[in-house]
Amino acid sequence: AQLKEQFCDYQTSLGLEGLGGFGKITGDNLRKYLMDTYLIPEATRYIRALPAGEQQAYLTEKPWISFDGETASFTFEDYMNDKGRMKGLPAFDDFDKAMAEPDLFGTETVKSRHFTQFSLEHDPNETETEISEELKVVINMMNPMYFALNNNPGCAPHWWIRHGAIDRDTSLPIVTNMATALENIGKDVNARLVWEGGHCADDDPEGLMAWMKAMSE
Repeated sequence: AQLKEQFCDYQTSLGLEGLGGFGKITGDNLRKYLMDTYLIPEATRYIRALPAGEQQAYLTEKPWISFDGETASFTFEDYMNDKGRMKGLPAFDDFDKAMAEPDLFGTETVKSRHFTQFSLEHDPNETETEISEELKVVINMMNPMYFALNNNPGCAPHWWIRHGAIDRDTSLPIVTNMATALENIGKDVNARLVWEGGHCADDDPEGLMAWMKAMSE
């Protein structure tokens, strides 16, 4: 509950403008934005592309999805229940620093360090009380959102972003926030959540090649 509240505050603080005149994306309307902009269109695209027999079999297998012949519909809750959860909480900066991510922020003399204030405060073995200024610099260097939100002049003008809609290694807002932040600073972004795609999924390598070719013309 604490992490949920903090994330909602963080999402709102980004001040991102959603596509298609959606307006400001906040912690309260993020689900609607994900559904309207990514999940419903991707499910619809996937189901439409299935041959008739396979389409009916798929919908039978996924009774929480309705399809009227044109558009898919479902609730965010049903989608998440079908997707499931893989990691515990906190997902990466775990309190005992047993996961690999805290190691990334270690030094020559310290094996691993917490990179969130929340985990730092909840680790009973931690002696530090605040994320150091030196570590904050390293954290920013590892965070692409830092560069997008600050409209870094060296940022690439064109982006192809793909993420599996059932990828449980990384949450959807990590990808969609990045895509939206880039779009908000005028970058050319081609972003999709590949329906039924898992970790590192991309069902359109030919599209990537065509997109790259178009960039060079």
